[in-house]
Amino acid sequence: MSETAENVLLSSLSSISNTFNNNGPSFNFHSNISTEELLTVRTPPMQKFLRENVTKYHTEGGYVLDAGCGSGKDSALLISNGFQNLVSCDLSDGMVSLAKRNKAAFLEQEKTDYSKWEIFEASLVTLKEQIVSKPELPQQYDNILCIGNTLPFILDKKDAFESMKSFAGLLRSGGALIIDHRNFHPMINKGKVNKNGFNPCTLEKFNNLNDIIPHVIKSPGEERKPLVAFLEFQRGDGIKMYFSYRIYTPETMTEIAKQTFGPDVKVEVFFDLKPPSESPEEDACWVTYVITKP
Repeated sequence: MSETAENVLLSSLSSISNTFNNNGPSFNFHSNISTEELLTVRTPPMQKFLRENVTKYHTEGGYVLDAGCGSGKDSALLISNGFQNLVSCDLSDGMVSLAKRNKAAFLEQEKTDYSKWEIFEASLVTLKEQIVSKPELPQQYDNILCIGNTLPFILDKKDAFESMKSFAGLLRSGGALIIDHRNFHPMINKGKVNKNGFNPCTLEKFNNLNDIIPHVIKSPGEERKPLVAFLEFQRGDGIKMYFSYRIYTPETMTEIAKQTFGPDVKVEVFFDLKPPSESPEEDACWVTYVITKP
């Protein structure tokens, strides 16, 4: 498939998703929950995973960047665990407003640890340039989080590459990017998701999800390379929503990490938050990476 044809296809899929989803309720289930609930959205294993990996790369006075922060749940969780230097951003002005509202709610409870939390609107594609243009923000980070299947939302291959370049430019040497995506392996090979789309990172009560029906789109010709997963999300209330994701595998993520961070980059892969020896890829629902900058 030519680059032009691929771009036309991806643009069409995005338009289809936007048309259907804009006519129905949002998948954001964190807009009307308390600050106490916000700190419990993540499962205990995910909370432990974040604490341990942020602690491992944390330096005194260092900062964490939460890229694609959504409601701010992960930033708030880290602040509650003693990491006060948080910078969060999201492309959606609605999500930025929600994160700021949650920050204000914490401060109203006189939880001053949240006072240094910076939140702003930004695109991952131009994130480094946007941060450079804001001298009040730190220019280097110990950790960058890009979690919640965020990068695959960027369908354009060049834009995804630029996003990873931004992460590489913003991380200090020895710092780590924590990034994840749904496991596309069973979608490609079996035409289904594992465990009805179970998410090991988020408590079930915050998912409101019965199943996910995948439609994998491959390039034409002999290669038949998987390009995009068009997913039908079936909610517990009977409503369906549709999202398109660029497909990643551990092999392709490692390749793009080497291209953007350098050939000496260290890439650790976890399936459902466990090392491969404890959780085989074919059985997992989620793939998480810890990418350490040389």
